[in-house]
Amino acid sequence: YRYGNMKEVRVEVAPIGLDAILAFLENYKNDPHKKLNFKKIPLPVNAGPEHVFTRQFDFSSFLNVNRPDGKNEKKTGWIAYRFEGDVLDWEGNKEKASFPGILQSTDLGLTVRESPFAAHVWVHSLSSGEALPGTLVRQYDGSTKGGTCETDKNGYCRIEKASPSLGDKTLYLALDRRAGHGGDMA
Repeated sequence: YRYGNMKEVRVEVAPIGLDAILAFLENYKNDPHKKLNFKKIPLPVNAGPEHVFTRQFDFSSFLNVNRPDGKNEKKTGWIAYRFEGDVLDWEGNKEKASFPGILQSTDLGLTVRESPFAAHVWVHSLSSGEALPGTLVRQYDGSTKGGTCETDKNGYCRIEKASPSLGDKTLYLALDRRAGHGGDMA
């Protein structure tokens, strides 16, 4: 993140679940950040009016730890975050600046080609590039669960739509069911 002209950045982090994301898709006014239990982390920065800095924030301690091969860690999960701080506007007046977002850490690469009649889905491992057979894929229209499919040996599956449509609130969720992957979702 970049910051300047402030004494402290407050970082708020909370795990976010599928229900909160689906509620947001159903109605964009349902800010998922409002209902979460955030952990607040103050970061003193002491950046004066002529200073702009770039700093990294490590989210890894808030992720789930999986060991697919029994040795090496993979951290996965969905996290809601908010960076905020008291800043001075161009006239020197104090105001609060806030930058919310959602971060996803996953090993699942999901490609969806959607038509009004069906969705064609491919799932592969981002770390190895290999197709992932046996991955469960679910379609949601807002908070309504649609069709499901399971990927074949090429990482491909097809979901028929109940009625022909292309929606702006459609979500496709892939669930990795391989042993040791901790239910990784994308």
